[in-house]
Amino acid sequence: MRLSCWFISFFVLLILVGSDPVVAQVPQLTPEQQRMLNMLPAGQREELLRQYRAAQPQRQSSDRRGEIMGEGTPDIRLDVLQDLEEAEAKDPETIQPGDTLVIDIRDPREVRSLEDLDRPRPTRDPSIERHLLDGTHAIQLDRMGQLSLPGLSDIPLAGLNAEQAALRLSAEPALAGQVIRVTRLTLTETGRDALKPFGYEIFRQTQRYPLSTTTVPGDYLVGPGDTVHVALYGREFAEHTLTVSRDGQLLIPTLGPMDAAGMRFSDLRSAIQSRFEQQTIGNRAAVSMGELRAIEVIVLGDVTRPGAYQVNSLDTVLDALYAASGISEIGSLRDIRVLREGAVHGRYDLYDLLLKGNPRTDIRLQGGDVVFVGPSGPRAGVMGEVLRPAWYELGEKTTVGELFAFSGGETVDGNRQRAQLRRNASDGASRVIDIDLGAADDRALTVRPGDVLVVNRVLATLDNALTVRGHIFDPGPREWREGMRLSDLLPDESVLRQNPDLDYALVVRPLSRGHGAAIRTFSPREILADDASPANIVLRARDEVLFFGFDDNIGRRALIDPLVERLRRQAGRNAYSTVAEITGAVRAPGTYPLSPEMRLSDLILAGGGLSESAYSEDAEITRYEIVEESQREIGHVTVDPGRALAGDPEADILLRPHDRLIIKELSLWRERGAVTIRGEVRFPGTYPIRPDESLSAVIERAGGLTDAAYPTAAVFTRATLREKEREQFEQMIRQLESDAAAAGAQTDAASVQARSVSTSLAQQLRATDPVGRLVIDLPTLLQNPGDLEDDVIVHAGDVLVVPSRPQEVTVFGEVYFPTSHIYDSDMGHNDYLERSGGMTYRADTKRVYIVRANGAVETVDRRRGRGDTIRPGDTIVVPIDAERLPPMVRLTNISQILYQLGVAAAAWNTIGVF
Repeated sequence: MRLSCWFISFFVLLILVGSDPVVAQVPQLTPEQQRMLNMLPAGQREELLRQYRAAQPQRQSSDRRGEIMGEGTPDIRLDVLQDLEEAEAKDPETIQPGDTLVIDIRDPREVRSLEDLDRPRPTRDPSIERHLLDGTHAIQLDRMGQLSLPGLSDIPLAGLNAEQAALRLSAEPALAGQVIRVTRLTLTETGRDALKPFGYEIFRQTQRYPLSTTTVPGDYLVGPGDTVHVALYGREFAEHTLTVSRDGQLLIPTLGPMDAAGMRFSDLRSAIQSRFEQQTIGNRAAVSMGELRAIEVIVLGDVTRPGAYQVNSLDTVLDALYAASGISEIGSLRDIRVLREGAVHGRYDLYDLLLKGNPRTDIRLQGGDVVFVGPSGPRAGVMGEVLRPAWYELGEKTTVGELFAFSGGETVDGNRQRAQLRRNASDGASRVIDIDLGAADDRALTVRPGDVLVVNRVLATLDNALTVRGHIFDPGPREWREGMRLSDLLPDESVLRQNPDLDYALVVRPLSRGHGAAIRTFSPREILADDASPANIVLRARDEVLFFGFDDNIGRRALIDPLVERLRRQAGRNAYSTVAEITGAVRAPGTYPLSPEMRLSDLILAGGGLSESAYSEDAEITRYEIVEESQREIGHVTVDPGRALAGDPEADILLRPHDRLIIKELSLWRERGAVTIRGEVRFPGTYPIRPDESLSAVIERAGGLTDAAYPTAAVFTRATLREKEREQFEQMIRQLESDAAAAGAQTDAASVQARSVSTSLAQQLRATDPVGRLVIDLPTLLQNPGDLEDDVIVHAGDVLVVPSRPQEVTVFGEVYFPTSHIYDSDMGHNDYLERSGGMTYRADTKRVYIVRANGAVETVDRRRGRGDTIRPGDTIVVPIDAERLPPMVRLTNISQILYQLGVAAAAWNTIGVF
């Protein structure tokens, strides 16, 4: 009620302030009013601020009326003031030093609206004395942003927009009473002047997400002023909101105080949960952080508003920079230092967030920290056909490739092979370095301060040129001459990059402008050996010559794939796309252009040749044929790659469009993987395996078991099973989070309890690593090696751990004292339960089960006596009776799964596996 009354009074206060044109200032809010305003919902708070802003123009109009039109000036027209308001809304840009301004100064008796300033001057009334500065003036500001008018002292205008500049001029006594309009000339900047520093626009948007939407990490250090929510469930249901006192203690109801300041949140949560479990009967606690404390940090250096700020204890360097309204354009985005106790605690590079979207390098602040932003380091620019032309701050050693990556890469019209690096030399002259951004050597060139990388547009087609691309040192256009041959482009092997493909290259010849292309393959090896070879064909203008290498198959595909797509698009109804495909054991599989008279050996060479695992005596071509223009039939042709490559004309058959060649791989060529055996074997280690090898055979290769081995408790894990468990975990986590969200809309105790339990179980599942255990009977397996029913076929990545004989039996779950006991062959499961204090009242006495040392699970049947035989390493589990807790009924299955996971981990820890 008190909040509502204050809301109404504050709303009325805003209306009164906005309705009085004489009021020049808004009364300051008291601390109590400010606190109440912060307590309002976001929607109501925004509505109040909107009403406050709506009250501003009336006061500004009143002020402007006195400044622009002059006090006591006759014939003051309201439409002139409205025009000024509209003009101000349209031109929010500020004036900068060096800008050119057009200033119109008129007598108010000659101007009825701002549009009158755009019309020719009316016939002057002789009775009106003309002002000295009456008329239109085009004036450029000096480097300090000051304006010089005849008869006036210099007037600073930098940082104002056009309407604010007009107000400032009207304040001059010599211009009192005159109608003044200021227009800022907008000039299109080009070249280096058009580039702006990158990254500073992030601080123009100051809206931040509330901290309540973020997750408090486990390593958060708790301090005085933090609040902790504790939700009890089990025998009692209750919720407590506790605050850490100034002396660092947390007063827990019924349990007393405990030290909390300086603890990590995860440790504090565990400590609180442990105290409830140990000091109360049947109670458990779900612990979460509430409202966090405020800390004070200092932001200094080249920021917009340096000073001391109160931030949240979970805030980071970026939050502190937002509080200081961001970094100025002369400040560094890459060397932001956090000073703690007089020393540099860490450095933050904002480019990690801006360019990679990685917030993990941000630094969490502590009270008393100093965030210092020094001046920007050296910068280099990127301009031309790139996505983000700008000045970028350099690191210790920035390469051309990294600078190009900063800009986001080239546009669709950019040509990365035709870039330039413009550099100011030490003698004051400018230098230009041609850059191929597709070449590793050029990308590795170190950038110097002041360099500008220019990415040019793609060259238009030239009738007197041809283009060379690919695995060559100087790709790009070449002048074409009549009678020019391939040998003119390939005088020797030195023009090609390292490890070139000398058996396959292409000439792409356009048939006519925009009407497809013809493909010719040639062997650079033949041309280098003899320039009189038939492969040394005559080139034509607008040809494109492609060379390839073996270092990077991705680069090969980057040249081939667009060409293949081009050939497919030019195919019509009666013309098939001239492409063929090669797959299997070759160095560069894929689809390739099919040139005239292309044979089997040519396609193998196009695919980089046979790999070392290829079977060269037998391959297969899948061939498609159109039957009566109504259907396509598939046929298979067996070929001999070895004979084709040796030059046998019968084996080197002609290819057809859409042929698909499959080069077979030698059997068992690929490595089958390995299995790891640890523990009590004579020779532990990792053993390569052959197909269908059994576990017993691998154990025999490892020398068999030692005398201390306990095969009954062997643990066998498999990677594929681990992935299946991970998928099940994710599915259960999603279900738990869905249940928690569904219960979030309810406020009754049962729903709150269900939500707390769901959240706690989800956190436990998320923290549990899947193991992928496969239950095996190792003693039987070793007695019957090779038996398909008992033995196991091993897979790559399998792990077998054979422990030594354990001495304990573990009791887990709903007993008064869960613990481990020394194994006694004369004791049954009831004896061990009695030694653990017996079962609690919440125990499900009908579902007690035993987790055997090898991972098998057996239920206890008291009537038949089954399950009463206990062996070393076994774990007795007493589950909770979920039916006694109605909010947890739907969580019963997940609770049992978590019990099984915990029991398995406890059992393996007992036998020394982990």
